[in-house]
Amino acid sequence: MAGETRKQSWRRRWTGIASIGGFVGFVVSGCGVGGNGPGLVEAMQTRHASAASVRPFDSLDDLLSNREYQLADGSPAPLTEAVVTGEFVEVRHGRGFLVDGRDAPGGTVTQFDDPHAVWRTVHGRFRVGSVVSGRLDAPTIEVGFAFGADVETGQLEQDLKKLGQVLLFLNRSAVFSYAPEVYGTLMDGALLATVGPDGRITLPVLDQEERRELLAGAGTVDELRQAARLPVRLVRLDPSGAAVLP
Repeated sequence: MAGETRKQSWRRRWTGIASIGGFVGFVVSGCGVGGNGPGLVEAMQTRHASAASVRPFDSLDDLLSNREYQLADGSPAPLTEAVVTGEFVEVRHGRGFLVDGRDAPGGTVTQFDDPHAVWRTVHGRFRVGSVVSGRLDAPTIEVGFAFGADVETGQLEQDLKKLGQVLLFLNRSAVFSYAPEVYGTLMDGALLATVGPDGRITLPVLDQEERRELLAGAGTVDELRQAARLPVRLVRLDPSGAAVLP
């Protein structure tokens, strides 16, 4: 992609690898939100359960800016651009996507309300409360999510607002390349985390075993902040991006 650095190219490549499972999940299963369908968390749970994505990290503190990953001979880079707390305040229409044959990942961008769209994206306006890791200067940002064609933005907005304080692991996803200002979230929203009054982190989309594994290193926002102050550590990956090299 013209004008991008090697580091940006690497991050985009890994995001593409990790996102394929998410694409298949919402195209094949048609996970939507609203109407007679499931709510936000249930829709994401269904998609995540059917996805075949890979992850080279073991816990949430592996996703901070001081943990850099090197794919083959590429430039080292963290898996996230920023880790932030805050709350969703609004949801807007994104785009629709047409898919030839209706059974493959990817698609051609069209208008959100195109009746032939197989899946759609929505943009949540997010008010940033604090930056735990990485760099983010804007007080509000746009965060993208993708669902089946029957997604209802009104219901989705209600569900996102009900989450209250959340923790987001932001990246740049190829899904939202039509709008460079829109952030994606790692694992296509599966790491959407809620934050309790005591700062404790909950991962409602994941199953019990995944929650235990990912929260083992840092289970509160304060613990993540402490981990973010540690020296930079390099993790080398094999060419697939799935296996950590010794």
